[in-house]
Amino acid sequence: MSFPRPTRAPAPRQVALAIGGLLAFAAPPDQLIGSAAAAGSTEIAPRILAQQGFAITLDAAVLQGVFRLITRARGNPTGCLANPVDGSEQVISLTVVSPNVTDIDAAIYYDNACTRQYLRTVAVVTGSSTGSSTVETVTATGPTGAALGTLSLNETLTAGGKFDQVTQTGTFTPASGAPVASLGRTCKIPVLPTGATAKAPCELGIAQDFPSLGLSLASVTPLTLTIGTAAPLPVTLSGKGATLETGALGALSIIAPTADTLGIAGTGTAYGTDKTAGKVAAFTLFPPTPTHWRVTDAGNAAVFTLALTSDATHDWKGHVASTTGGTVLAKFTLDESGTGTITYQGGTKAAVTSWLPAD
Repeated sequence: MSFPRPTRAPAPRQVALAIGGLLAFAAPPDQLIGSAAAAGSTEIAPRILAQQGFAITLDAAVLQGVFRLITRARGNPTGCLANPVDGSEQVISLTVVSPNVTDIDAAIYYDNACTRQYLRTVAVVTGSSTGSSTVETVTATGPTGAALGTLSLNETLTAGGKFDQVTQTGTFTPASGAPVASLGRTCKIPVLPTGATAKAPCELGIAQDFPSLGLSLASVTPLTLTIGTAAPLPVTLSGKGATLETGALGALSIIAPTADTLGIAGTGTAYGTDKTAGKVAAFTLFPPTPTHWRVTDAGNAAVFTLALTSDATHDWKGHVASTTGGTVLAKFTLDESGTGTITYQGGTKAAVTSWLPAD
């Protein structure tokens, strides 16, 4: 096999690959800035839950987008391809270097006419008899044209009988100079006939430094995607048993010790666990309302919520709050690229760029 799939894959396989695209994103209340043993719920809890909750969208918008883009680009379609609801994509160039190696330059756009660029990927795809491996560099641009950052990504696709396995790991470097994030995703994609309900077990990982805490925060979140059978293919998100850790600055990163698992590398301290629940109204890059989810840390009495607020602008709003009394620990407003501001209890603000809080 010279690429993930033939130029015109049969419908069952197309559905399976699409499922892999979505990923389809606490903390103790008794800890002070400077160490995990001394930072309170107003410091660590809102940051680690926001980081984890935002990462669900980071995966859906960025990792999902480039995975699906590269998969579709194999057919070298010409012109601009509009996606459901909003957004479009286009193959800028495709060069077959050898029977097993293909260079691809392609982009995803905010609008449906391929004019306002969101993600542009330059990728080298190497095929094999069991799947493919891809090394790519993705540049992210905001809705107004501002540079957001660069994603360096390694991806493998392993084809199997009933499942295909997708594994992605990489780093995102914000253009703002904010801390680099280490991230990853694995998804076991069921190969099913068109119209069949699909469940895709996935894991999502995120790790980055938070300078004001003097800590690195990380999480690995199990997430099962249940894809509906009828258009526009609504998706239910569910997961429990996430792993949360804190560590020294620069200590933590995301790795894939096996094709279907993620781990947190480095010396860290267990911080807790939580569960995720939510739904996406349509299986597309820019879904319509109602699209929302929450991450609940019952043991440490904190909850993250995020919801899409507008079909026209694709803006998002949400907060992190205590589940005992409802005190808001953080609130945020983000645009369709996941860029905006998070305001913590007490008024401290930090920028959020492409779903990554700067602090």
